[in-house]
Amino acid sequence: MQKIEIFWRDIPAQILVKSGRVRGKSVLSHRFQAAIDRAAMKAGKGGSAEYLDDWRRVTCALEAQGSPQELAQQFADVIEAEYSNADIAALVANKGLKVESA
Repeated sequence: MQKIEIFWRDIPAQILVKSGRVRGKSVLSHRFQAAIDRAAMKAGKGGSAEYLDDWRRVTCALEAQGSPQELAQQFADVIEAEYSNADIAALVANKGLKVESA
């Protein structure tokens, strides 16, 4: 089984879980989608090619019980809980990039 996290720069957008040909998908809430749009505009990535270049996937092997859809939703719920509105605002202010703490 694989977990695939999809990001625009450092802003998470969706989670995929694959087990063979079976796939589960959970798109994060509107606050993440809106943050991606705002950060892209702030970064001057209004053109589609520039915008698309900053999407990335992080894939890892997964040992878990449950259907891919259930697992994708569980991982998405964790991300939703981990990011406060202030965290998302900080990502937008920094053009979609995480602010490194000293």
